[in-house]
Amino acid sequence: MKDKIVQKLDEIEEEYLSELSSQERREAVVMIDEIGELVDQIMEQEGFETNERKDTLSRTQFNKLLEVLMTNNSFAKQKNVLLMTSLQKNFTVNQVYRILHSIKDIDNKFTILELLVPNISNPKDMYRLFEYLKNIKKDSDLSS
Repeated sequence: MKDKIVQKLDEIEEEYLSELSSQERREAVVMIDEIGELVDQIMEQEGFETNERKDTLSRTQFNKLLEVLMTNNSFAKQKNVLLMTSLQKNFTVNQVYRILHSIKDIDNKFTILELLVPNISNPKDMYRLFEYLKNIKKDSDLSS
C-alpha cells in the first residue's frame, strides 16, 4: 500500500508540478514530502516494515542529500556523496530524475545515471529517465 501511495505522490510531483510557478512548486513539494513522511509514520505505527522502506531513501533523507548536492560545486564531491549513499540506500526513479535535473553538465548526468541505475528501487519506471536524457541530448546536439 505504501508503495502505491509513494508512486502516486511521485506521479503528482512529476506530472503536475511543472505547471505551477516556482513558489507554488516549492510549496507543493513541501506538502508532498510531508504526506510521504506521514505515510512513513502510519506504516511504522501500524507495525508495517517493508524492504522498500528499509532500502530506499526516505523523502527526508533524499531532500537532505539533494541539499548537500546543490551546495557542493565540485562534481567529484557530488559523485562521491552519491556513491557513498548508493552503497547504503536505493533511489526511486523520481529521486534519480531530480538528481540528474540538478546537475548541469550532460556528460556528468550520464556518469551519475550509470552510478545510480543499479540502485533504483522501481526499475520498471526507468524509461522516464532515458526519455529525459534523450531530450537533453537532443537539445544539446541542436545547440552545438
